[in-house]
Amino acid sequence: MPPKKKAVTKKAAPKAAPKKSNKKERVAVIRTEMTPCKDLKYYHKNPNTNPNIDKIAKSLHINQQFRPIVVNIGTLTGRKNEVLAGNHTLKAARKPVFWQSAGQTYDKPAWDTILCSFVDVDEATAFQIVS
Repeated sequence: MPPKKKAVTKKAAPKAAPKKSNKKERVAVIRTEMTPCKDLKYYHKNPNTNPNIDKIAKSLHINQQFRPIVVNIGTLTGRKNEVLAGNHTLKAARKPVFWQSAGQTYDKPAWDTILCSFVDVDEATAFQIVS
């Protein structure tokens, strides 16, 4: 009878560290609802400037709002109801508008509420959304 062969156990190769993905995770919208303009705050370090708020305000009053502004609920940043996308839309909504066109006069009051999509993101993600 031939000699028994010893069982050979192979050592498992060390596991490589998981690769970091360059893919950005999607930001989930928690809810979308009409919100009082007075409850919202502008992003504290908004790098975007647009001096033509009057033009945006006029467009809002003529065409209405066709997409919600994005608001951070602030549990990760400590700043509640901070607008990340739509700071100028909010400024325009808060502004009363007066203009004349084709012999007619338009005098529109500021909006009381605006449509908002709420997210909850950290500081870095908030900055990416604003930039």
